[in-house]
Amino acid sequence: EDRAEHLASSSCSTDRKSIVEGAFSNDGRLLGLRINQLENVGAYLRPPEPSTLYRTHGNLNGPYDVRDIAVHNEVVVTNQMPTGLNRGFGGPQYYFPLQRLMHEAAKQLGIDPLELQLRNLVRPSSTPYECASGAVFDGGDFPATLSHAASLADYGALVRQRDRARARGELSGIGISVSVESSASSLAYVNVALPAGGGGNDKSGGIASATISADPGGRIVLRLPTLPAGQGHETALSQIIADELGVAPDDIDVVTSIDTNMSDWSITSGNYANRFSSADSNAAVLAARKMAAKFRRLAAAKLECHPDDIELSDGRARVKGRNIDISLKRLASWAHWDSSQLPPGESGGFTEMATFTPDSLLPPDREGRVPSSLSTTLMCDIAAVRISPDTGHVTVESYTSVHDAGRLINPALVEGQVRGGFAHGLGAALMERISYDFQGQLLTGTFADYLCPTAQDIPPITLGHVAFPTDRNELGSRGLGDGSSMNAPAAIANAVGDAIGRADLTLPLTPSRTWSYLNGIDPEQPREATKERERQPGDIWTQPHTARAGELVGEGEALLPKPPSEVWQALFNVEGLKGIIPGCRELEEPEPDHFRAKIVVAIAGMRTAYDARLELSDKEEPLSLRFSGDATGSLGHGRGEAAIRLEPAPQGRTLLHYRYRAQVGGRVASVGHRMLGGVVNLLANQFFSGLARQLDPSAGKAGLLDRLRFFWKYAKAMTGR
Repeated sequence: EDRAEHLASSSCSTDRKSIVEGAFSNDGRLLGLRINQLENVGAYLRPPEPSTLYRTHGNLNGPYDVRDIAVHNEVVVTNQMPTGLNRGFGGPQYYFPLQRLMHEAAKQLGIDPLELQLRNLVRPSSTPYECASGAVFDGGDFPATLSHAASLADYGALVRQRDRARARGELSGIGISVSVESSASSLAYVNVALPAGGGGNDKSGGIASATISADPGGRIVLRLPTLPAGQGHETALSQIIADELGVAPDDIDVVTSIDTNMSDWSITSGNYANRFSSADSNAAVLAARKMAAKFRRLAAAKLECHPDDIELSDGRARVKGRNIDISLKRLASWAHWDSSQLPPGESGGFTEMATFTPDSLLPPDREGRVPSSLSTTLMCDIAAVRISPDTGHVTVESYTSVHDAGRLINPALVEGQVRGGFAHGLGAALMERISYDFQGQLLTGTFADYLCPTAQDIPPITLGHVAFPTDRNELGSRGLGDGSSMNAPAAIANAVGDAIGRADLTLPLTPSRTWSYLNGIDPEQPREATKERERQPGDIWTQPHTARAGELVGEGEALLPKPPSEVWQALFNVEGLKGIIPGCRELEEPEPDHFRAKIVVAIAGMRTAYDARLELSDKEEPLSLRFSGDATGSLGHGRGEAAIRLEPAPQGRTLLHYRYRAQVGGRVASVGHRMLGGVVNLLANQFFSGLARQLDPSAGKAGLLDRLRFFWKYAKAMTGR
């Protein structure tokens, strides 16, 4: 698989159209929600879809205390890229419309958005809070967490700055997003998508397992059936195990892998759904505590005391209050080398396995309510933006994010997770989109057209944490692997909506889309208008030369060293053309004004042969002609038309004007129209340079400067810049 194939057909997040309605009291209390969701899962369903839609069903209320909720879901398949796991996994799609609702409700009610949020958040006195759709908020103080975020952001100062900017005629806005991130998902929510009463609706739970061992030399190895992707699991686990055993983190080897023939895996094993902090790490703790207990028993036998009198520290087992100890390495060696002399009931070797089995992850009840996760993390984000009225570019001027992740296992790793999640969310808010034209051709097949945030695009962010440990696991920790990927799109969209005064927004808020909103234009309307325009034939010279959806258009001119009559003759010299058309392998004229050719072209590293057919028309010798045709190859196809006009120029030369319009499809179209346009212009320049040399061989080869210009154009064409 190459990059073009990956960008065209691997996997993307689901596309969702949502209509969310809310009923509010006059004082701003959220009384009920009506939710309609249409989920596009692409070409076909594949596991774990449609779980993206149902992951948030356990807490359709979001972070709010609201009991009356109606929801209607539809899932459709289309001719687009199939969907799959993506950071946030349904959270960004759900919280975007919910938080837009809260922002617009605040505006209509005349209540500050921060105040409206605070009035509706679940109160700490209500926890554990059972949501109407089944999830349980296991603890925390939601209002205090949001208030801490407002304090860190200096919300009052942001409001004053926004108001002063507006007084100067600037577009400035503030947005808030509050969401609940689930940790350690239950298998139970998979049942929600199954027919009621259907067979096999008995999925629940979310177990995690870990195995720890000490070899004959005392080296400690922890094995966990998970596959980390840069989250620092090894660092965190070595720290956790070291604390339990009283050794240095460097004395711990962590092995993270899943081999179904070798690993102690289960259905829920793996690196997803924030399982590490809430489940996997706790299985490791349980295994380490089993090992620590065995170390104490063996040490007690050697040191002639009770196991409760043994403490583990600095790699040794010590008797409390006495200056007597033994190294853990020696105890491990004893269990391997002299196992027959172990205390009664002790097994030889030094391997312990533990399984963490949450007892709260039950199956759905008769009403379909499901406790979808082990624990929950509250996330509160506040964004301030400025928008250019000339370009529609959105600048994030301030961003604050506060999370309640319970006990933080490793604060440095936590910060990395949150910052990475914010970058992901920023891309979703302002840049990233899989886009197709109305004919189904992919328009974002390269990174020249599919834009991702880079380091220079990420604004500074202020991070904060509150810590209300959960009682659902051994460590008191909650997950935050999704970071601000769920909140950033909604917070930034709320800020943009606040700045431009628009309720209905679609992500991503690219400069062109935001500019369209500012100027009262529907960003999607030009795509539909081109359908009507395409049905209207006309002269390529008189029609507006602008690209319709999915089209390549271009024009240019070339100064040739001979008069129009000689240029005209050269354009019909088959043998001569064969030598100057880039990549031409065959060219013939089976009948007048009809040509067939085989041309080899490389575009973005994809090289293949195309069979082309060409028909000439509207010939006015020696002034103008028009031609149309098509080409097909293993990597794609195209069809189009072009026109050439010849004008006499001083000193017996000719000024040739050309225009073209083409549609391209297949895999080659996935490289994007920007790059394709650059390649077409490059090939046109090559052709006319060759034609000029054919007309006047005395012109010789291009000089060094001309060759440098050629390679510069080539590099620009290849990079799409």
